[in-house]
Amino acid sequence: MLLGALKSVDDAIRERADYCAGRVMAQFGRAILPIYASDRRSRTHVGTCTLLRIDGKQFLATAAHVLDEQKHGQLWVGGEVALAPLSGRYFLTEAPDGDRKQDHHDFAVIAVGADLADRLGNVRYIGPESVSNNRRQAEKKVLYLCVGYPNSKNKPMHATRRELNPEFWNHVGPGHLTHEAVGPWAKTTTDHLFVDIPKKQARNVQGQTINAVHPKGTSGGPVFYMGDFASPATYAPDRECRPMLEAIIVERYVDARALVAVLISTVVKATQDAVKAWSNA
Repeated sequence: MLLGALKSVDDAIRERADYCAGRVMAQFGRAILPIYASDRRSRTHVGTCTLLRIDGKQFLATAAHVLDEQKHGQLWVGGEVALAPLSGRYFLTEAPDGDRKQDHHDFAVIAVGADLADRLGNVRYIGPESVSNNRRQAEKKVLYLCVGYPNSKNKPMHATRRELNPEFWNHVGPGHLTHEAVGPWAKTTTDHLFVDIPKKQARNVQGQTINAVHPKGTSGGPVFYMGDFASPATYAPDRECRPMLEAIIVERYVDARALVAVLISTVVKATQDAVKAWSNA
């Protein structure tokens, strides 16, 4: 007598997505860190950052509007065991007429020097072997994993504290290379990825309906390519999940129900150009 169990397509997708999400966090969790801004009384969570290794050098990528918070006080990065003051050479995208809301690229990169690296401790830098070349076409069943630290899960702390216990947020959804509902610029862009995100409710990996977490604070977090979930080969028992860093989160468009991210190839190219400029300065 042969025994077995049938799974629905939705169940199979959820199980595979859960498995791949676990792989992402196991491999890259220490490369995704929270950023706080401080005043005299408290340290307030303002964003997320992603650690990168580009051409053998170490960098920290985040959203430009997160780095803008340095105007109001010292920025801190959540390291292995404590907060570290953010310092180092940086560049950020230019805000048209000084209005960051008009900056659709909205990213910044900071060079991680020896002092900051020591303060961060045992973290991980995502290298070129795990970075997407961004040449794939957006397929109907390709899924992406967005990761970051939302403000709602990371409350302000007293200014004298450096220890922290940050909480991740992650979201799996299909992505698009252009998006008509976001705006005219998003119809023709070649630098972005748009990941579908629910407005008020979502489903967890068990398929249960839950209240969607507001992703404010996840800007600067990574987006990983999870695979083509339309391909039967994806569900083979011995098929490994090989997530690739695809983009960096910069914004959420509520009406379009989309999370906007800048392709990692755009970030890498801008970083390489900045390093050349620093060398020639």
